[in-house]
Amino acid sequence: MPRSIAYFSGSKIPSRDANSVHVMRMCAAFARTGWEVVLAAIEGNRNVAGDDFETYGVAPRFRIVKHAMSSQGLFSRLRYTRAAPKLVRQVIKPDLVYGRHLLSLSVASRWGVPVIFETHQAPSRLERLVERRLFGRPNFARLVVISEALRDEYRRCHPDLPARRILVAPDAADPPGPVDDDGDVCIRRAGRLQVGYVGHLYPGKGIEMVAALARHLPDVDFHVVGGTETDLARWRAGVNGNGANGSNLVFHGHVPAVRTEAYRRAVDVLLAPYQASVRSAGGRADIGRWMSPLKIFEYMG
Repeated sequence: MPRSIAYFSGSKIPSRDANSVHVMRMCAAFARTGWEVVLAAIEGNRNVAGDDFETYGVAPRFRIVKHAMSSQGLFSRLRYTRAAPKLVRQVIKPDLVYGRHLLSLSVASRWGVPVIFETHQAPSRLERLVERRLFGRPNFARLVVISEALRDEYRRCHPDLPARRILVAPDAADPPGPVDDDGDVCIRRAGRLQVGYVGHLYPGKGIEMVAALARHLPDVDFHVVGGTETDLARWRAGVNGNGANGSNLVFHGHVPAVRTEAYRRAVDVLLAPYQASVRSAGGRADIGRWMSPLKIFEYMG
C-alpha cells in the first residue's frame, strides 16, 4: 500500500489566489513520488469552467475533499477547522499530516502521526499560542518556511523550537510544458517591445510601477494578466481617467493558471517589481519581508 498524506489547506479551490496554485501543485508533486494524497480545501468558485485539475494544469492523481463556507467570518472559519479533519478521515487514515492551515492541522495533530506545518508569513499573537501547542506535541516533525528571513522570525517567536526542526524551502515551479496556443494570445505589434506582468494587483505587487512605466515608455506595449474584478475595474478606470495614454497598457484580466504560461511566452520581458511592503490577499498582512514569490520561479522557467 502507498504511504498516505493528508494535506490541510485554507485555500479556496478553484480560485484566483496564488496559494491555491501552490497547494494544488504541491499535492501533485507528492502524488508523483508515490504518496496517496487527500487535500482538504474550501469550496471555491463553482462557475469556473472545467474541473479543478484542468483549471490548475495538474494530473488528477490525488483526491480533494471540500467544505462549503457560508462566509469569511470567524465562526465559518472555525467550522472549517472542525470539518476538514472529519472529511479527510472519511477517505483515508493518513501516515503523515501536512499543511498550511494551522487550525485544522492542529486538530489533526491529535491523530498521533507525524505533522509538518508549512507557513509563508509571520504569525499573529493568537497564532503563536496555537503554534506553541503544536510545536510541543511529540509527533510534531517539522516547520517549513519559504525564506531565511521567515526562519529567523520564527526562531525569535519560538526560541524553544530546535533549529533542526525548521526547514527553509523557497518556492518553486514545475518546468514549463508544451503550450497549446489556440491563437487568442496574439498580443504582438510589429516592431514594438512586449512587456508582461502576471499576477495579482494588490498593493506592493508592482502594478503601480508597471502603470508608471507604460506612461513613460509609449513605444513599449505592457500586458497585465491577472487581478480580481474589483482591482481590474479600479486600475482600468485610473489608466483611462488620469490623462495618460492607456493604449499601450492592456489588462487581460484573470486567466486560468494552466494558461498563464502562454502569456509568459508571448512577451519579450517579464516584470516582478515588488515593493518593500507587499499586501497579501485581502490586505490582511504585509508579507514583503518573508516572500519567496512563485511568480519569479515561473518566470525563470
